[in-house]
Amino acid sequence: NIIAPDNAATLCNLAEALSLQNNIDEAEALYRSALRIMPNAAEIRMNFAAHLLSLGKTDEGWQHYEARLSPDYPSAPIRNLHLPRWDGSSPALKHLLVVSDQGIGDDIRHGAMLPNLAHEVASLTVECDPRLVRLFERSIPGIRAHGFSRHKRGGRGYYSYPWLPEENGPECYVEMGSLPFILRRPHCLEDNEQGYLVPEQRQVSAFETQIKALVGTRRAVGISWTSSVRTAIRNAH
Repeated sequence: NIIAPDNAATLCNLAEALSLQNNIDEAEALYRSALRIMPNAAEIRMNFAAHLLSLGKTDEGWQHYEARLSPDYPSAPIRNLHLPRWDGSSPALKHLLVVSDQGIGDDIRHGAMLPNLAHEVASLTVECDPRLVRLFERSIPGIRAHGFSRHKRGGRGYYSYPWLPEENGPECYVEMGSLPFILRRPHCLEDNEQGYLVPEQRQVSAFETQIKALVGTRRAVGISWTSSVRTAIRNAH
């Protein structure tokens, strides 16, 4: 029995614990119960989004993932940007700005939508982590990438746009992490199985030479890692 069946936070906490234990159906029922009590609770929707996306339920998962933009969500970005938000319509759209959303890993993941999007609009400008500018422009011909102007305060990112041109600039914007929802795309793109990023060949050759010198005839194993941030949420991944 649940001690506080009418407390949305309690239900959400229990749902998260059950989800981590792969009690999928019970977790989903509790998430839905919590949202019936507090339908606009951003943190509950985000937890539910993570649950749904992990199961490949992308239609509803991406919809709840939009809660990360709610002012009530602790890490929702603040933008000094005076443009209308793109909703996927406007077939005559000439210039679209895709803005950086969360971390560098999120920009890389959701950036997989950019090659197709670049063919759908006349001009595409992409705001991203400064470390990604050359990589994105090399990998996606025709786009313009620009490093964000951002400072962090109280867990939120504050973005400003003094670098946007005063003339012939973007007509509207959309967040990088909203592209799967707005474009109605699945979790993985079938036409992008080999990835979309193009490495710098000189760096590839240099690493190959260095690794071969270290490894010799032995097998080399590559290891990737996540953020150095150590929180309960990060540790779950």
